[in-house]
Amino acid sequence: MVATQRKVTAETLREKFSVTDELVWIPASKEDFWELIELPEFKIEYSKGQIVGNMSYATENHETIVANLIAMLHNALLTEGHKILGSNRPVFVGDCDEIFEPDIHTVFGITEIHQYAATKTATMNPSVIVEVASKTTVNFDWNTKLPCYKTIPSLQHIIYVEQNKPYIEIFTRTKKPNQWLNEVCNDSSQKFKVFGKTIALKSIYQGVIFNM
Repeated sequence: MVATQRKVTAETLREKFSVTDELVWIPASKEDFWELIELPEFKIEYSKGQIVGNMSYATENHETIVANLIAMLHNALLTEGHKILGSNRPVFVGDCDEIFEPDIHTVFGITEIHQYAATKTATMNPSVIVEVASKTTVNFDWNTKLPCYKTIPSLQHIIYVEQNKPYIEIFTRTKKPNQWLNEVCNDSSQKFKVFGKTIALKSIYQGVIFNM
């Protein structure tokens, strides 16, 4: 006899998340995930048949970097036909059948929608994805999310940003199938390009106090 999976509720998440600062993995259905993603107290994603997350909390450095980058991407890309979206907008990765919430993503042109229900949708065609690292999510970001992100046909740039030191890795899709160029910037005087537009580390980290 096959055991029925227990429904995951908001109370389940509160109970599991309250005992640790680490990421928590909870076996769950997609139905449970979509019911819970709208609750602002949680930061959750869906991977390998599990809800992955913790209590919704971000450091001042994290939010400063995100705000700086949203402003910079808006100035650089909005007139080029890109929309800039924040972390409350999920991305559906079809090849992995997973649902992530990057800190920032952009969409070029018309958004392709993965629709689970009338009001529950996710982006399918991001053009840029940004993840700002934290100690609780770094392994998940690099080991699970990055390989999945690289399978998205529309995606051209993946940007990973450290929040406690000037360090950024930029993955740029090349013209060869499944090949990405990896660029590392680790000095505040450095710059890199996104769709031909220059982004300066100095501006990304403006107002950030490093906790070395």
